[in-house]
Amino acid sequence: MSVETPRRTQRFPPSADGSGASRVLVVDDDEDVAKVYGKVLAGAGFDVVVRTDSTQAALEVVTQRFAAIVSDIAMPGMSGIDLLSVVRSYDADVPVILVTGNGTLETAMDAISLRSTEYLLKPVDPPALLRAVRKGIERVRPAPVVSVQPTHLLDSALEKMWLAFQPISSVRGKLYGYEALLRSDESALARPDLIIEAAKEADRLEELGRRVRAKASEAVPRVPDGVAIFVNLHVCELMDEELFDITTPLGRVASRIVLEVTERQKLDEVPDMEGRLARLRRMGFRIAIDDLGAGYSGLNSVVMLDPEIVKIDMALVRKVHESLMRQSVIQSLVDLARTTGIQVVAEGIETTEERDCIARLGCGLLQGYLLGRPARDIPG
Repeated sequence: MSVETPRRTQRFPPSADGSGASRVLVVDDDEDVAKVYGKVLAGAGFDVVVRTDSTQAALEVVTQRFAAIVSDIAMPGMSGIDLLSVVRSYDADVPVILVTGNGTLETAMDAISLRSTEYLLKPVDPPALLRAVRKGIERVRPAPVVSVQPTHLLDSALEKMWLAFQPISSVRGKLYGYEALLRSDESALARPDLIIEAAKEADRLEELGRRVRAKASEAVPRVPDGVAIFVNLHVCELMDEELFDITTPLGRVASRIVLEVTERQKLDEVPDMEGRLARLRRMGFRIAIDDLGAGYSGLNSVVMLDPEIVKIDMALVRKVHESLMRQSVIQSLVDLARTTGIQVVAEGIETTEERDCIARLGCGLLQGYLLGRPARDIPG
């Protein structure tokens, strides 16, 4: 048995007799649980691939074939329901067994609508897991294992890449900016997180970042004066010298750009962070923290980046009017921002109740479907 520790991936070879050996993908962010499932299935003769990161698991789904998939539902980032949706967009028949420790009617209905093969409650005993996997595989004719080169998919995704633009407005409805969101017409890598993961796997994040920045700069002439464009920045791009070149298309319009650094990424891996941020600000860029409240470092990221803008993650905003705890957290973030002169954007506003509650808490800028969905063209 070999373990690939850098990506938290584990592969269990099939048992020696090879009985019923088929490739099964196991996805669970709890490494101990994932290992147990893997050992149970490997002991029954299956060739098992274990993933503890659901986004990486989604990339596995679009680059190779599996006889069955076993996935937890509650996972950070991409949930098991989200993963099932990705699976069904590429393979209508592969058996998917969803596992949860907290079953609800809503998740069960989602699982049914996306044709989950089984819906198991934790703790799952080994015989039940084996029965579910075997039953699912027997239900469909095993598909041949097809080797698809991720590089070819990434090339296609980059060639077909485009940006969607979602408005950011003040609580009074005045347009403040647009966030440029990565998209691609390559169906196998249509989701932005899958494109990013594929670029990371291929060591091409720098190339992806340069393409995104170039396309974002093309949109500036179509945006009214005084309205900013928010461009997402992977942490590794802070080490790309092209970012600091004033002669590049984005560098020439730096005063119109807000660079969003997601808090989900680790910031302490960038050398001389303070110096790099100072260079960007001298060029005219402003800095924003994206997904505040959903990442690794908490408020430490605010200290490290000293941003002009912070964006509160939609996980905190969702149904905020129904949760005193969410309101308390957001109020604390808004109060902190106010004392340091930072502007606050609340992401994921979908209802008038959320909008009104966020406004009462003092958040000045809003983004979400209620205010405007991402669009391929910026309104004239």
